[in-house]
Amino acid sequence: SLNQLNQELATENKKVKAQYREATQRMTKLSEEKEQLNQKVALAAQLDATGITLDMKNKKGKETDRLKRAAKLAIGFKIVKNATAQTGERCIYVRIMRPNGDILTKKDGATFEYENRQLQYSIRKYIEYTGEEQSATVYWDIEEFLSPGVYTVYLFSDGSMIGSQEFDLK
Repeated sequence: SLNQLNQELATENKKVKAQYREATQRMTKLSEEKEQLNQKVALAAQLDATGITLDMKNKKGKETDRLKRAAKLAIGFKIVKNATAQTGERCIYVRIMRPNGDILTKKDGATFEYENRQLQYSIRKYIEYTGEEQSATVYWDIEEFLSPGVYTVYLFSDGSMIGSQEFDLK
């Protein structure tokens, strides 16, 4: 009878070990699915900028079509409606890249973190994001020589690039 009891315990032990392995595999699979869903939610919660414009303004604040007459660059954009994005104060970093690849900046310490490195920014603007579509405009006072060519405007928020646009300034 001890031999029979021992065999029953060995069979039960194998059965419990198989159930444990199956539960562990299921738990691992669920953890991976949860991580993938968290990544999708994080992507869905990112802000998105559209309708990026760059207008050149003269000393009187009127639009001009010539870079040599411009005293200010006006960069406009829309942050689109996003129900999954967290509301509240957000910092938008604007990078203006010259045709030669240099970033327009007023001071050396003007940096933010993006993909584990520090990037220079041209303009920083704080907005109160409500979850609804909203427009914003930032201005760059031209105090340096700007050569004609293709300028690229990049917009960043919360460690992500939320939009970019190229402009051919003459």
